[in-house]
Amino acid sequence: MTKILDLDFMRNRSYPDAAPISGRNVVEIGFPRRASSHLSVVRASPATTYAENMDGTLTSFSVNTPRITDKGLLVEESRTNIFLNSFTPATQTVTVTNTTEYTFSMRGTGSIALTGGATGTVTDGSPVTVTTTSTSVTATLTGSATFMQAEAGGHATSPIPTTTAAVTRDADDVKTVQIGSLPFSGFSATEGTVLVDWYVEALGGTQAAFSLDDGTALEFINAGAKVGGSVDADVDMWARNASGTQAFLTHVGGYVAGQRCRQAVAWKVNDYASSLNGGAPLTDTLVAVPTLTTLQLGSAGASIVSAFTSINSYIRSLTYYDTRLSDARIQELSA
Repeated sequence: MTKILDLDFMRNRSYPDAAPISGRNVVEIGFPRRASSHLSVVRASPATTYAENMDGTLTSFSVNTPRITDKGLLVEESRTNIFLNSFTPATQTVTVTNTTEYTFSMRGTGSIALTGGATGTVTDGSPVTVTTTSTSVTATLTGSATFMQAEAGGHATSPIPTTTAAVTRDADDVKTVQIGSLPFSGFSATEGTVLVDWYVEALGGTQAAFSLDDGTALEFINAGAKVGGSVDADVDMWARNASGTQAFLTHVGGYVAGQRCRQAVAWKVNDYASSLNGGAPLTDTLVAVPTLTTLQLGSAGASIVSAFTSINSYIRSLTYYDTRLSDARIQELSA
């Protein structure tokens, strides 16, 4: 068993291995100082973005850099803050799209009273999500807020700085650096195991913790949470090979908003398994292992892109082994 890639985002370090665990030569690479050694990030706008630390403070990041704090690696979908001068808050009226879900949030003391096309009282740590009833919302500020945000969507995301106009934050496109046709150095084309540890603060959509794929929607191995309709709060492993044969491993009701998830997924020919939070592994068969050339973190990338959204939260760690570990071992790892 060889642990090829071990990304510990919360501690800002990684352990890429080139030899078996017994007697291996470990090279420690710190994040974000050496993040480019493992991650390729595209997020071209705005010039400054933010991620939260465990103590609630914010760390700023420049374009095309991984947003890593002691909470983990933050990966979010694109959002637009329509409040103006967001870091110098003031009472204001903004134009919204009618009958659309918006989330209003703030940081600091005091509150924001919403009137017009949305109603409610926003405080620090207690955002208001509401479906608008007209095209105008007034936000009346009381107290000493340090930041305010209004965005279309079902939950609050990280702060987006604005001045005299609304600003859109691009989605985080985070991949490991490819080595030739492999997702990263040492990747096995025939078998493997991934342990991913993530935390999602709000359920919404179908959120991929990671996706291994061939750059298309034809061949992939995904893991993450499904929300909505008959699949509310399930956690899945979903694999598809070139012939269209698919394997679904669904941990029904295995996900709760605000819960930390540790999922270990393993694969080789005719032998797939997934264990969630120390639970008994689910198993399935798939005739062939998909061709996998890309590892996407926190979203599904090209694979079934219309079905999956960004995780919109923090990945604590991700570990890859170049062998299909036993069911007993993946259950132990996910605990």
